[in-house]
Amino acid sequence: MDTSDLGNSIMTVRYKLVFVGDVGVGKTSIMNRFITDQFSEEYDSTIGVDFATKTIEYKENSLKLQMWDSAGLERYRALIPSYVRGASIIFIIYDISSKESFNNLNTWINFIKQVNTDNSMIVLCGNKTDLERKVTTKEGQILANKEKMLFFEVSAKNGENVTKMMYSCIAELPFFEQFKEGDKDESPVNTDEMTQDSNKTPVSSVEPESKPLITPREISRY
Repeated sequence: MDTSDLGNSIMTVRYKLVFVGDVGVGKTSIMNRFITDQFSEEYDSTIGVDFATKTIEYKENSLKLQMWDSAGLERYRALIPSYVRGASIIFIIYDISSKESFNNLNTWINFIKQVNTDNSMIVLCGNKTDLERKVTTKEGQILANKEKMLFFEVSAKNGENVTKMMYSCIAELPFFEQFKEGDKDESPVNTDEMTQDSNKTPVSSVEPESKPLITPREISRY
């Protein structure tokens, strides 16, 4: 987390969010759905790591979310530890229509445990609820409970639960403690008050220095 005091108790707070998981599970789609509320049937598979930002306004404060979309291919896994470093939230994504992607979660979970030294919030997310289910909600919930992770199921394609998941997780960040009164379970942050700032920062802005090298890409469905 990085904070900047703009005076009069107005702050700009920066948080780093990282998305990991197998290739083709929809990491890019989830991120783009949250940032732009759009979906494409085809995306280029991420090469290395992609970066974008989204700014959220809350009670006259600005939250700048730095969102890192990591490649799922094995050959790029060595790049992930440097991007996980300093993350406030790590989303581990799988595809509920792919049993293989679910079976590979233990590898991802163990990998994140090894490289996460910042006590990041870890979220398990099953994507593609719009497709025929091969992984039950119960299976995902059991794994999340076992690993003490938050759990959500979403559809990047139709937008189901994406915004809810993101704002629910963001509301648990340390910045919001100042807005919670009494028992936090009884007085959650009102996520309806979170709005994107379209004037100060573009909804999605990719920084040139953060983009991967231009190389041939493999096309994968969301």
